[in-house]
Amino acid sequence: ALRTTFQERDGQAWQVIAPTLGLDLVEQDLRAATDDPNATAQALAAAEAVRPFELARGPLIRAQLVRLATDEWLLLVTLHHSIADGWSMDVLLRELAQGYRAQVTGTSAALPTLPIQYADYAVWQRDWLQGAIVAQQLAYWQRELADAPTVLALPTDHPRPSRPSLAGAVAPLALSPALTTALRQYSQGAHATTFMTLLAAFAVVLARHSGQAEVVIGVPVAGRTRPETAGLIGFFVNMLPLRVRVGQARSFGELVAAVRTAALAAYAQQDLPFELLVEALTPERSLHHAPLVQVACTLRQAGAELELSGVTVRRESIPHTTAKLDLTLNLAETSTGLAGGLEYSTELFAPATIARLAGHVVQVLDHVLAAPDAPLLTLPLLTAPEYQQLVHDRNATYADYPADQCIHELVAARAAQMPAAIALVCGEQELTYQVLDRRANQLAHLLRQRGVGSDVCVGLCLLRSLDLVVAQLAVLKAGGAFLPLDPAAPSERSAYILHDAQVALLLTTESALSIAPPDDVAVLWLDRDAALLDDAPTEPLDSVVTPANLAYVIYTSGSTGRPKGVAVPHAGLVNLASWHQRAYSLSATDRATLIASPAFDASVWEIWPYLVSGARIVIPDEATRSDPAALAAWLCRQAITISFLPTALAEAVMAQPWPAVTALRALLVGGDQLHPIADDLPFPVYNHYGPTETTVVASWQRVELDSAGKLPPIGRPIANTQAYLLDAQLNPVPIGVVGELYVGGVGVARGYVHQPALTAERFIPHPFATKQTAGTRLYRTGDLARWLPDGSIEFGGRIDHQVKLRGFRIELGEIEAAPASHPDVREAVVIVREDMGDPRLVAYVVENKGTKEQRNKDAETTTPPSPITTEVEADRGLGKGGRGDEGLASILRAFLKDRLPTYMIPSAFVVLDALPLTSNGKLDRRALPQPELSHADPDETPDTPRTPAEDLVANIWANVLGVEQVSLHANFFELGGHSLLATQVISQIRRIFQIELPLSTVFEAPTVAEL
Repeated sequence: ALRTTFQERDGQAWQVIAPTLGLDLVEQDLRAATDDPNATAQALAAAEAVRPFELARGPLIRAQLVRLATDEWLLLVTLHHSIADGWSMDVLLRELAQGYRAQVTGTSAALPTLPIQYADYAVWQRDWLQGAIVAQQLAYWQRELADAPTVLALPTDHPRPSRPSLAGAVAPLALSPALTTALRQYSQGAHATTFMTLLAAFAVVLARHSGQAEVVIGVPVAGRTRPETAGLIGFFVNMLPLRVRVGQARSFGELVAAVRTAALAAYAQQDLPFELLVEALTPERSLHHAPLVQVACTLRQAGAELELSGVTVRRESIPHTTAKLDLTLNLAETSTGLAGGLEYSTELFAPATIARLAGHVVQVLDHVLAAPDAPLLTLPLLTAPEYQQLVHDRNATYADYPADQCIHELVAARAAQMPAAIALVCGEQELTYQVLDRRANQLAHLLRQRGVGSDVCVGLCLLRSLDLVVAQLAVLKAGGAFLPLDPAAPSERSAYILHDAQVALLLTTESALSIAPPDDVAVLWLDRDAALLDDAPTEPLDSVVTPANLAYVIYTSGSTGRPKGVAVPHAGLVNLASWHQRAYSLSATDRATLIASPAFDASVWEIWPYLVSGARIVIPDEATRSDPAALAAWLCRQAITISFLPTALAEAVMAQPWPAVTALRALLVGGDQLHPIADDLPFPVYNHYGPTETTVVASWQRVELDSAGKLPPIGRPIANTQAYLLDAQLNPVPIGVVGELYVGGVGVARGYVHQPALTAERFIPHPFATKQTAGTRLYRTGDLARWLPDGSIEFGGRIDHQVKLRGFRIELGEIEAAPASHPDVREAVVIVREDMGDPRLVAYVVENKGTKEQRNKDAETTTPPSPITTEVEADRGLGKGGRGDEGLASILRAFLKDRLPTYMIPSAFVVLDALPLTSNGKLDRRALPQPELSHADPDETPDTPRTPAEDLVANIWANVLGVEQVSLHANFFELGGHSLLATQVISQIRRIFQIELPLSTVFEAPTVAEL
């Protein structure tokens, strides 16, 4: 092996063995170095470790002898990994010691006779790969890895680079002598090896960090199954992808037993080269991560020491600057216990993250070895300082607020202080605080006469207007809770909400109400009944509510196909207003906006903090509100100082040209994931997060400019609010690990209207309650997020099928229920696709067989439908096999318009013969195809090469892959390609086209069309 070089012939690598090896021992003398000789030697060793070899010229071994002092020397031996492994280094050191002794004693070195050479092993392996046992071992691995996760979703600190550089480092990890002894003793009692127990503990940590019930860990094996290979130098190591089903084990003892069984079975099938396994399984190939295995675990016996007569020898560690995988746990037996470290990619992870993970390995071993039969799911992962930080310190948000008052009382006090100040502006209309208060009092008298009191729900179907704010304030003054309806919503949805909330009274105007009110709902017309309103008393009513009473009810999307009402008390609204006042230093000089839909809970946030502060609220007309350019100009023209915009609208407004100076001192954003903002905006931007169930806002943060393009976090909890990131068993997750976000505090809503079971499911008893929070609850948001090291929270999407789009929270189940109720549809699934540019709703439907056959008979086109899918855009009707506006998509779109708000109607439909299922019979969402939004000619065959260049490349692929022909859009790796075959492709392309392409090109463009 030491005489081996590798040369390229016709795109293939050939092993060439030289008859002799000429190796120069380079000598250096650092005794005269001005710097510390040891530091210089370390730097020299680090540089030597990464200096590339010339594979075609060789030799692939280098040696340097560095003199540090009169009696101190450093020997550096570097070998390329293609000719040696860890075992080889032990062989080399033993034989080096024998040669040294022979030189010292003047005798001949008695090196053992080698029965074979590495070339003999290579020939044997090549012959073995042609035998029947290969098929047997391959069948085992295919069964074992069926449906296994191909990527370990460890959360990273940095996005994966498109071209990883293999830059890495090592975080130290050592087990104390006592823990090492306990590990060995437990393993012996469990009839397992120390490595098997260590692997099980590592798998637990990886599962908890990734949130995956199963993990695939690479286990390197020596590969020297034949005794003739024991004394050889060469690369024999093979990687075994060991599947560990952590979620199926109830205790650590069960997990160790399962790992033992899996490991022994894998060892019996270890001869199949990992590269061939990857080729056979054809996982999705990407330059971003290694196939099948991104994490590995090794445990080495103490390596051979170099024993030289008359010389004291010790091994020196050098700085580690590379990482072959994302993460590798490397431990070795030492005199004091197991020691080593975590090798990690510095392009993915920060040192602090890996240090925490190393601590969690030790933490898990400490607990499981002390109580191996304890439930695995409740195993504490956090250290005591981490627990204190995440559960208590980051939730120390207590702040004073008027906890004994209701929101309308605060507004009344402000109106008394500044009666002549302008409170509301809508077009040419204005209301002072005094007039607002008096008109609300008059309407409150009428409401009280009609039975409105504490916790009575009053419907409001009003446009964004002065009337809307007057009506909300009046309902609160009367003691009731307002329920805003969207005047533009489908009548069926509005009728359902009124019925579900048992609304007995509806406030509206002729211009706002587009439906016939239900018979059991009384209507008070603010325009028709204006005379009644004018004659009502202007004095305030006696208050009949406390902060615990309801202030409002907002209906949000529901998983059953029906919206659900969230009941919010005064306490949460008062806390929101109080926090907002302090956070944004509100004053009577501020000019705010009311832009959100009345049925969107953000509208509540746009009104009450500003009325409590004596600020002016300005309401734009609908045309201005819906036009980003017009809205940006309006904000400047109106000298708005603070404004909230739903995320999608905010991003469009921020993209407009802005003057260098503007009155706007804060742009507030929330409702969707915010993207990085421009660095030249003349105002600061603040990102917010909060479900309706936590009174609009739960966390906030000023958006910092990030040149790395990271998505802005959702910030820290607001005053009197707690945020917990928990796993499925309500264990706090570590910093950087994704968990479900639970919110506690004053803002947590009462629950869902008339849905006690759902309320109990989503509003849980506080598991970390202190004396101050005893008896309170947490709201389970269903959102994924993670703590960042600086104390802020990074949003990670929905844990279920509920999503947020364009500022609206959408339950996909509600959308699915609508098309599924159409007689032509048998099944329906709706997802959000991020691979189509911006996030879009896509509906996948399975048509009823009878209606499908009839539709095909009626279709004007003679082109037969695709045997697999027919993709369509929602607003274009069917593509192939459809009939334009009379296609199923157009029918469903018209059908959904009467049942769903516009923002809940999918952008595209895909008609399937059947929904894809996993081997467990569950819906395989990953297999749902991406819609093709272009309309191709039905007679066109898009997989036929269109140019001479495409034809040449397709022929190259066919020759290399050994197939008859390659279509234009076939994936190289799905056809059986791998990295070695890719080198042949690149070699032939270079020769034929006379161009230089890197090997990575095949990974980045894996189809002929892309290449």
